Amino acid sequence: MNRINVFFLLIFAIILSCSDNDDKRNIQNGFSVNGSDYSTNYAYHRAGSYVFIFSSVDRNLNSYNEVRGRFDIGSSGDILEPRTYSTNNSWIHGVVEFDKNIIKEDGEFVSLGDNLAFTCCAESNSNNFQSGSATINSIEYNSEGRVTYINIDYSFNWDGKEVNGNYNGDVHHEP
Repeated sequence: MNRINVFFLLIFAIILSCSDNDDKRNIQNGFSVNGSDYSTNYAYHRAGSYVFIFSSVDRNLNSYNEVRGRFDIGSSGDILEPRTYSTNNSWIHGVVEFDKNIIKEDGEFVSLGDNLAFTCCAESNSNNFQSGSATINSIEYNSEGRVTYINIDYSFNWDGKEVNGNYNGDVHHEP
């Protein structure tokens, strides 16, 4: 009888150790909005700004159905550096937007998509904006100063919307 109790106790301990107690999942090249996951295997950077777009498609194609996330990161210098940028230190600001079903056919947009999470003014507590941060783990630039690679983790929380994401890869110039 003692062996059976030890066996069941061991099984119970294994089951508990395998449970996921962390609400934030380990997203790789994608984002999650309130628990729904979306893949983003492409990243784009707008020249002259630090607007980043994380997308499910090659945006240079003539036709596509896109999922994307977009946000701005401010900088006190000419380049972004590995560190955490947040709404607390005023480096995350402006539009924070995550959409799906953006459809482009034969070079023309036929649908601007379905909004998953949007706020126009991250810095002004719009939509009960609570927090936003982006941690750049590493970043590379070409000789013209354009971002060519980024490893970034980001999270946003406002008005019942919780967004967590990551991108690690090449960055293309915004078409």
